[in-house]
Amino acid sequence: MRNRILSNGDWILWVVMVVVWIGSFVYDGTPLNDTVWCVWRQFVGLNCFGCGLTRSFMAVSDGQIVRSLALHPVGPFLYGAMVWRIVVTLLRAGSGKVALLRLPRRLVVGYWVIVSVVFCAHAAKVIMSWASL
Repeated sequence: MRNRILSNGDWILWVVMVVVWIGSFVYDGTPLNDTVWCVWRQFVGLNCFGCGLTRSFMAVSDGQIVRSLALHPVGPFLYGAMVWRIVVTLLRAGSGKVALLRLPRRLVVGYWVIVSVVFCAHAAKVIMSWASL
């Protein structure tokens, strides 16, 4: 059993999450900023299943949860999981206790099942919007 706070590859994911979290406070995604980051949308011209996640994260960082849900319904769930992981990792590193704040497996699996169902419902909505064009 490993006795490390971050295993070999986990630190890369952790750094990416921290950069995304900080970026959600800094990045300005207003309509005046016409940057389209979605490769699918640039080439096909249609929204993909993830379109709106960046704006959703920024809305959560601004405290606008309802707006965040409207931009992408999975955004607040992913944002919450990301912040939880960042905070727990920092607390574990500070205390040296690997099992600190460990959640029951059923709770974690249930959470990700809910996220998956919401994402699939959103994906179906996006696909139906393609058909209406």
